[in-house]
Amino acid sequence: MARILLIDDEHGTRRTLQLALENAGHSVALAEDGDDGLALDVELTFDIVVTDMLMPGRSGSDVIMELIRRRPARHIIAMSGLDFGTRTDLLELARGLGANHTLEKPFLAKNLVAAVTDCLAPA
Repeated sequence: MARILLIDDEHGTRRTLQLALENAGHSVALAEDGDDGLALDVELTFDIVVTDMLMPGRSGSDVIMELIRRRPARHIIAMSGLDFGTRTDLLELARGLGANHTLEKPFLAKNLVAAVTDCLAPA
């Protein structure tokens, strides 16, 4: 079981992914934007952070950079749902910043669970 922080500005996405992760046995904390997510990260310790790349306020790239600065070995999964090539660019940026996995929205919840499982696998 992992402690997971899920950051996404879309309520429906947060709820759906939370249920999938909890059904897989993980503990999930939710944040609706990057600022709230980073504040929770100060209060609690998470094994994995799942973040959207485009959110109001602090972007996913800002969140990833701050998370890596705080704890470089942390596992991060980035996701994005924009079209017209922007999504690919944002996900490439996330990988370049240190995200372990990236997911293009829409994706199946089982793909997120698989990415989390991969993050937890021994190196």
